[in-house]
Amino acid sequence: MFMCRRSKSKFCNKPLTVGDLNFDSELEQRVYSQLLIMPSIKSVELHKRFDLVVNGQKICAVEPDFTVHLKLGSVLYADAKSNPTETDVSRIKFKLFHALFGQKVWILPREMGSFIDLCQRNINHEMFEEVDSDNTNP
Repeated sequence: MFMCRRSKSKFCNKPLTVGDLNFDSELEQRVYSQLLIMPSIKSVELHKRFDLVVNGQKICAVEPDFTVHLKLGSVLYADAKSNPTETDVSRIKFKLFHALFGQKVWILPREMGSFIDLCQRNINHEMFEEVDSDNTNP
């Protein structure tokens, strides 16, 4: 595991503030900026916390970097991770999140292509519904 000796941060990331938003790293801020310009995304929440409870016992908590609200109402979860920051613990937490909530936590930018495809399908589905509901179209 990569460790940083000079910084208090485990992975040498430097927190970044842009306006009134606080990001844990420059990568997180860049991914956030990319999400905001995607036409299928309505809004993005930062660091929403979820308790992972099994049989009434809290095991841990997970805090995906992004809760992404799509225009059609779907919600996706994503986390900005580079290779060194994708640890065994984060993988286990995301698998437990998926098991408990039925939602995948997308790892960005590694899975950005698939994530964009999923969002794009959301837009295409919306456009098809609009055409189908148009009574003037024979």
